[in-house]
Amino acid sequence: TMLTANGILEIKNALKDYAGVIEGIGDIIGVSKNSLDDILEYMDVFKVLLIIDNLETILDESVREFIREAQMKCKILITSRIGLGELEFRRPIFGLTESESILLIRQFASIKQSDILNRLPSKQLISIAEKLHYNPLALKWFVSSVELGTDPNVVVNDLEQVLSFCLSNVYEQLSGEGRQVINTILAARKNLNDAQLIYLTGLPSIVLRRTINELFATTMVTREILHNVEGNEVMYQISDFAKDYILLKHPVEVSFVKNIISKINSLSKTTSSINQATQANEFALNAITIRNVNEKVTARLISEALKFSRSGSNLENSGDTVESKKSYLLALERINEAKSILPNYFEIYRVSAFIKATSGDILGAEQDYLTGFEMEPENPRLLYFYAGFLLYSFDDVENATIAAERLYQLKPNSKYPALLLSRCYSTAFKHREAIELVEKVIDQGSLNKSELRIANTDLINMYGYWGNEIVQNEGDYQKAIKTFIKGLSIFEFCVNERNFDGKMIKNFCSTLKTFIKAIPKIHNEDNLEYIKELFIKYDDQLALNQSKTYLSNMVEEAYGIEIIPKGNGLQGFINIINPTMHFAFITISDGTDLYVNANSFRYRTDFENLKEGGRVSYQLGQNKLGKCAINVIVE
Repeated sequence: TMLTANGILEIKNALKDYAGVIEGIGDIIGVSKNSLDDILEYMDVFKVLLIIDNLETILDESVREFIREAQMKCKILITSRIGLGELEFRRPIFGLTESESILLIRQFASIKQSDILNRLPSKQLISIAEKLHYNPLALKWFVSSVELGTDPNVVVNDLEQVLSFCLSNVYEQLSGEGRQVINTILAARKNLNDAQLIYLTGLPSIVLRRTINELFATTMVTREILHNVEGNEVMYQISDFAKDYILLKHPVEVSFVKNIISKINSLSKTTSSINQATQANEFALNAITIRNVNEKVTARLISEALKFSRSGSNLENSGDTVESKKSYLLALERINEAKSILPNYFEIYRVSAFIKATSGDILGAEQDYLTGFEMEPENPRLLYFYAGFLLYSFDDVENATIAAERLYQLKPNSKYPALLLSRCYSTAFKHREAIELVEKVIDQGSLNKSELRIANTDLINMYGYWGNEIVQNEGDYQKAIKTFIKGLSIFEFCVNERNFDGKMIKNFCSTLKTFIKAIPKIHNEDNLEYIKELFIKYDDQLALNQSKTYLSNMVEEAYGIEIIPKGNGLQGFINIINPTMHFAFITISDGTDLYVNANSFRYRTDFENLKEGGRVSYQLGQNKLGKCAINVIVE
């Protein structure tokens, strides 16, 4: 067909299919019309330039195979809106420049002897050429249409014929995926890259890349390479001519557009959520570095993988191992998809390593960490998780400490690297260095309530380990006693502040157990009452730990102390309060007053908020002056 001012007309004797190509060549060179062998032999003997115009109108597998064979024997020049892939040396033909467009219009007008167009100023011709996207065929069609008497403004606003002529064959031969990608870019109303297209279309990466190659073989999609600090980024866009054709002849459905917009908004929300988590704690598991558009899409997949992984852990803890494995497999599917999109993104390998370690594949996890370091050898978050992985999965204290020390050098003022390094030091029996690090972090005042509880929980253990080491290595019982009591007093402080949990109670019991075992009675006479009071005062907390009975039996055997809670449930009223001297008196049932120290309140804040006449419950204790109230609770 050919495009004229009167419409699209059939060309006589135009080639319509493979048989027509062979027949046409045979007629020209004078051989049998159906003899491919004769044609190829002719091409072997003579220098031949074979020219095929508008190949897309007859392109099929037979034509492709003919070109594949013939190109070894002659030179072939084709024009086509659909490429031949590996068979071609592609030379894209772009639109004309403004000056070239003006020149072409005026030359066509001169041939047609069109006074109307020759009188138009160049500025108006530039506007016309822009609306026609500087396309030579469209410019020629425009001149012919105006010459027939149509107003120039009417012509440029009615492009249906020229658009259909140029692109209808191309669009009809597109695959379903190709049309989906085109509609997605149009619906997004902006240029998109590979990662965005994979997310928005839902196509697997391998299918998406095959589809992009298909579209590149046409004139409908072009690409733009953006240069930035992270490297080059390829963005895909719909050509102006193709956009006009699709919007005119194949408009994108409203529901499709809204679905794409919804996905874009969802991605933005996910990115914002990830960024907030990262800003709140850069060493959190769900903290992810996002530096460009590709990483936005990939970070979403990583985030989904973490959700599946957490679900797998919860199911495993509940005993559902079958569903747990399914969740881990889904998590790794997201990781693999992320790797196919952006294989050089270190966050993928950090999270992949974590998921593999959680599911028991610690060797695979180590390999992922090492792959991540090939991309970001000094990344603090990667070092943080790797050091913890070595410490807890392999008990590799030496290499864990090396990684943690490097991290601490990079982030000396960050609390999380310091706490991690302190655990490495403590495991390596460097208790003094470990305690100094934790106490430094606590003194900085940067820990929230939960973090402070965790830090103090670690401290209790560290002091317990250190006290035991002092006994074993130095034999200095008094120094060891001070160290043990320091750890135990941290627990008392935390209980008073009502900031403790089962883990802290466990560490308290462990330190108390070590204290009793390590210090003989003869060296601990001055602290027997203190130890007894600990058992009575923190009876409720000890009851939450399974070692309570064991501890009671141990202290009775080691020190001859029988732990029997006294006065359980006794009640009275606050009579006198002395906030300066930190004591009060409780009027008990027989009318007498019983002394109580501020430290004997179950929670220190209760004493600070104490009021005369307030009801309290208590247990009987003993101090140097006689009976006293202990384990006091304000009711």
